[in-house]
Amino acid sequence: MPARKPQKLLLEILAKLGEVRVKERFIPGDAAGEIVYGQYLSDGIVEINPVPAVVDTVIHECLHALRPEWGETTVKRFTSRVFHRLTEEEMRVIYGIYLRRAKKVRAPSANGS
Repeated sequence: MPARKPQKLLLEILAKLGEVRVKERFIPGDAAGEIVYGQYLSDGIVEINPVPAVVDTVIHECLHALRPEWGETTVKRFTSRVFHRLTEEEMRVIYGIYLRRAKKVRAPSANGS
């Protein structure tokens, strides 16, 4: 399969990622109660909130373990149902358990080794 041409906007995003400072932290929900996945601050800092994506994935994979007979569509539906009913405190608790339980595995290098 021939290599595809990189998207112009993606190249711009990668260049900007090399310029900004990136911080990772829990970011509370906004005034409307919406989950905040990240934000750009005017002083050139991009803040990323890893908690929602990790918690969503933890719920999803635990549902597979709890209900192996469920198909992917059912697991996705129940993941969404459970996730969107979580309080911020419940989300923090799940994330804290994840951090204590997760074994870090060294990421493969760009060349796959």
